[in-house]
Amino acid sequence: MRAGRLKHRITIEKPELSKDEFGQPTKNWVVVCTTKAAIDPISGKEFFAAQQINNAINYKITIRYRPGINTNPIY
Repeated sequence: MRAGRLKHRITIEKPELSKDEFGQPTKNWVVVCTTKAAIDPISGKEFFAAQQINNAINYKITIRYRPGINTNPIY
């Protein structure tokens, strides 16, 4: 990965469940890390292949390897 392609700064967050003042569960977003990334639009062929799995994907974000970060969505 060429460093020149990593020209965007992104923040990676994860959901964390906690309880509010009434004891109800709420989802808060916690910052995992801030890093440099390459953001590229997905081509028509790639978008069609991705659309079969998840139609919300419009961009491909590439970062350098970081332990503990994977592509599994957390909902």
